[in-house]
Formats: sequence, structure tokens, C-alpha cells
Amino acid sequence: MDDRALKKIEAMPSDRLVSILYALTKSWEQVWPNSFDELDRLEAFVQELNRRDQAKYSRFLNYASKVERLQDIISLSVFLEREQKLNLKENDFLSTEVHKKDGASKETTKIDLFFVLDDIRSAFNVGSVFRLAECIGVSKVYLCGYTATPENSKIEKSAMGTEAEVDWEYVANKAELFRKLREQGVKILALETWEDSQNYHDYNVEDQKIALWAGNERFGIDVDDLAFADQVLHIPLYGNKNSLNVAQALSVVGFHVSHQMRVKK
Repeated sequence: MDDRALKKIEAMPSDRLVSILYALTKSWEQVWPNSFDELDRLEAFVQELNRRDQAKYSRFLNYASKVERLQDIISLSVFLEREQKLNLKENDFLSTEVHKKDGASKETTKIDLFFVLDDIRSAFNVGSVFRLAECIGVSKVYLCGYTATPENSKIEKSAMGTEAEVDWEYVANKAELFRKLREQGVKILALETWEDSQNYHDYNVEDQKIALWAGNERFGIDVDDLAFADQVLHIPLYGNKNSLNVAQALSVVGFHVSHQMRVKK
């Protein structure tokens, strides 16, 4: 970096330096592991901030000698996020890139596992379930009641693009949906804390077509509607709270069921 550029950096207010340095660290994260052509500029910003405030940036004094390491870049980025009191959400920093090995495309394999979301109030929860569904190979997500559909922008934020990868359908008549699923040989498993429910640990998958049904975040599945289920499963909890977030619950049982289905396939 030439003297003119260095003098320009020296003349910048500290808050401006921090803002630009943060933008540089985020750029590095996004292009990793490809080449990054502004390492010298990033190094100059760190050195100038160290000169102005030795105590605050002392942990990064040796940064230039090991700047090639991604973990060091991320450490600095996190430090700057907290310094600026940024209120980040997961989709602000999580990569959606599909990692490939030896240049080969990652193959996705779906199984006859379905999710039924019944009166889910939070669109963010719905987005998280779409992301889960894509990751474990769910064939289709059914949306019932007032559950938001992927046109909702909040779903897009938490789904991280997976809403375009997972087949879905909005169904107004829940009873009709379960009738059709049962005709197709799909076993319906409701996730609910109920007196006659079974610990999901003890559930052994015998059917190759399964629908996992989750209800409203606060009220769960209506007791009268549980008659639609072939089996009701619960997740044993050991704290004061009696339920998990709907996406967390589907993750726990979804991985348990999908693993058994793949092993027996």
C-alpha cells in the first residue's frame, strides 16, 4: 500500500476505520477459501487502530503475521461486531454455499418423510423447518391452518433459500390431508406431550412412509385432532419447561426417524 493510501487511513476517524475494517473481514469470510486481494489494506487498518488504542486491539498485534488463517479473520470480525453492538441474525453470517469434495456435486437423496405444520404462528419457525427439511431429505412439507407459506419474507430469511428446494403444499382441510396420506400408506406421527404418548427414543421405524406432525408453538396439537394420528410421540425433557421450539422438536425426532428409514431402505 502506498504512502498516499496510508495517510488517508491515518486521517480517518476511528469509527470509520472500524466500519471499513469490519466490511473487509466480512468480505474475506464470503470469498474463503478463494484468494483475497486486500490483505494489505486489512493489515494497515488493524495496525492503525492498534496505534490509536493499544489496549483494545492488543490481541490483534500479531495479526499480520498470521492473516492467512480464517479463524483469525473471524475472531477479528466477531470482535468488531460486538464493538459496534451489531444485532446480527444467523442468516447475516452463515454461508449457504454447498461444499464440494474433489469438485464433485453434492447429491441430495430424499426419503418418504413428510412434515405437517399445523397452525404455526411464527414465520421464522416455518423457515427453520424448511431448512431442516432440506437437510434431512424430507420429500414434502404440508402447511395447515394459519401457518405461513414461503411467500412470506420472514420465511425466506430463516429458510436460507431452502424453501425453493423443498416441495410444499398449503392444505386448508386437515382431515382430508390425513385421509390422503393414510391412503398412500403414510404413518402419521404427532409430536405432543400427552398422557398416552410414547417416548420417541423407544419408537422403532417399521414403515417406509412417515409424516411428522407438529402443532402451534403455545397450544400444540388440539387434543381432539390427535385422533388423526397413528402414534403420538413426545421428547423427554428434564428442565422446568415442558416443550421445545417447533423446529427443535422436529429436528430431534426428524433425525431419529430419518436415520432409521435410511438404514432400513
